Amino acid sequence: MPYLPVKSAGCRNYDVTVNVLARMHQWSKIARICVSDGVPKRSFLVAIVVGTVLNLINQGDTLIGHGHFDSVKAALTFAVPYCVATYGAVSYRLKLDAETALRSKHQPHTGT
Repeated sequence: MPYLPVKSAGCRNYDVTVNVLARMHQWSKIARICVSDGVPKRSFLVAIVVGTVLNLINQGDTLIGHGHFDSVKAALTFAVPYCVATYGAVSYRLKLDAETALRSKHQPHTGT
């Protein structure tokens, strides 16, 4: 989020406080999107499908008895697709919100 310039009576602390509050609001919005509107469920399904395929590729030799199963590697193989799917959903929703805000800002008010 860009720095929000604020006109103040020479008080730098006020400018910093406003900027910190704006960043906190943005992080709060991101956290809400991460846990709302089916994002966790979709990300989980992506992680199951993609993680399974990647684990078969990366640790297939373990399944046929040749090699050592690495549980950390397996967990990360599921965690990465979950994080990527969640990131994609959050960035898409933030973009939609920004476009909606921009459109409403430029819409003429009808006075009704």
